[in-house]
Amino acid sequence: MLSLFLLSNFSFTFLYAQTFEHQVCLKNVSFIEDNSTTPEEYIHIKQDQSGLVYEVPQYSQNKCDGTGRTTKNPVAYVSGSKVKVRMNFGQMCAEDILIRGIVNIANGNTSTQMIFPCCASSNEGNNNGEFNKYYTGTSDESFTLEKVRYFENFDIDWQWSHLDPADKDPCLNAEWISFGTSSNPIYVTHKKPTVAANVYRTTIHFGCTEAHNKSVESSIIAHIWEPFDENNFNPARFDGEIFTYWKKCNPVSCVDLPTLLAAPKAADARCGALAELLKAIMTTQGIGSFVTLSWESESAFGNDLMSDLNNEFDLSNINWDYTFGLESRFMAVKKWDFSSASNNFFKLGSWKCSPQWANGLLGIAGQGKVANPLSLHVNHANLKMGNTIYDPSYGYKEDATYIEYKNANLDSVNGRIITVQNKTTGVVNYYYWIGTKNDPLLLDLIVTEN
Repeated sequence: MLSLFLLSNFSFTFLYAQTFEHQVCLKNVSFIEDNSTTPEEYIHIKQDQSGLVYEVPQYSQNKCDGTGRTTKNPVAYVSGSKVKVRMNFGQMCAEDILIRGIVNIANGNTSTQMIFPCCASSNEGNNNGEFNKYYTGTSDESFTLEKVRYFENFDIDWQWSHLDPADKDPCLNAEWISFGTSSNPIYVTHKKPTVAANVYRTTIHFGCTEAHNKSVESSIIAHIWEPFDENNFNPARFDGEIFTYWKKCNPVSCVDLPTLLAAPKAADARCGALAELLKAIMTTQGIGSFVTLSWESESAFGNDLMSDLNNEFDLSNINWDYTFGLESRFMAVKKWDFSSASNNFFKLGSWKCSPQWANGLLGIAGQGKVANPLSLHVNHANLKMGNTIYDPSYGYKEDATYIEYKNANLDSVNGRIITVQNKTTGVVNYYYWIGTKNDPLLLDLIVTEN
């Protein structure tokens, strides 16, 4: 008889636990700021399309088993921070229970656990017989300081256990049962973003995925730059669109970061938008030492060039001006053929010039593998950090000083186009002024007339 009683009692307990498991229903999870430390640990992410911040709760589901419609908004924290959450769930009885959350984090060939500690749930009223309850807790572990991480699925296994009021250490003696898993993409930045307004889904996703598991700033920069490099040309927006340079651009649509990220079917840009994009990716990682350069030629022709023009031409008998609209400053991004058609080159005194149309080959390829983007510019935007200049439009990086970059790199040469027209014959010649007067870095690269 005693055996039968024990068996019956065991069966009742087992049945109760199994039934009770289905009476606990995960509803949503909010990732929130931990005001007990610093509110800057939690990072607000803006949506690419609308510019609005992703809402809380970041995770929600409309069925207890997670098979229905779910929301999985992205979450971001600064490295070195802990994670604070509020989890809401439903329960079909008023009994107080214990709750905890478990995250298994892979670290190479090993894994560690992040635990949201055990505590009793709190009541928030009831709705048609279902008791609304919630749990609030902060993770026991922090993200590794200064280490960039990306978790495509940051899964929290939510577990419950009975709460025995007579137990002096209920968490130690708890018997845990899983009742649901929340899952969100989580980004962890190297440091606190230096420009919070530029933390978009693309800027944080790009940096955290390319520099995943990197901790040293120079390595983070190198990995973020890699997709921009001319050997790759495949930097992508979060939706998969490859960023391109002057593919279908017009002066209105491609000029700034918000427009570039929100464009519905393209990610085409001018130089300023691409420089802004690369800078925003870096500042989102807390790397704020990049400065934007607006690269322009000198504002007017020097006296030496004017003197050479006067010596070469009878200026009283010709019309000459600064071509390309009303502007007088140009950056010409071309591969110039200095070895052929040498009779097309002219020498104006001590200045080396060439007809623009006779010697300009196709422009060097632009971002997104655009074969021949616009290659005459009034100015050109790129970035400088330390002694390195980054040109995201052409995927070019120069480990040199600013002046050396302007004068020595003939793929991105600094120059002007000069139009000279003979009033009598009407013949127009276009002259391309290259570099700096008597620049020894250019002498061996320029073929003059025979």
